[in-house]
Amino acid sequence: MIAGATGCVHHATADQDDDRELGTKITEAIADAKGVSPISLDLSLSETIDPEALDALFPRSGDDEAFVSFHVDEFMVMVFASGDLMLYGQE
Repeated sequence: MIAGATGCVHHATADQDDDRELGTKITEAIADAKGVSPISLDLSLSETIDPEALDALFPRSGDDEAFVSFHVDEFMVMVFASGDLMLYGQE
């Protein structure tokens, strides 16, 4: 278990044909975990992390074991260099 996290509430596996930006994927994952539409979220990802920097940090051919984690809304977000994305609830 990850310190401060309850359990994985969303996991998205990388799709090499998916050219959406990570910020879009994160927003969609949060909306999915909440059971709402992404456009109905009152969420500004850029207040937490720079989405462009996140895209630059993890080019699709990077080290699959590298990751970054940060908190958005009630979730801890983990983004892996492989493109995988996991959301955890926070305690």
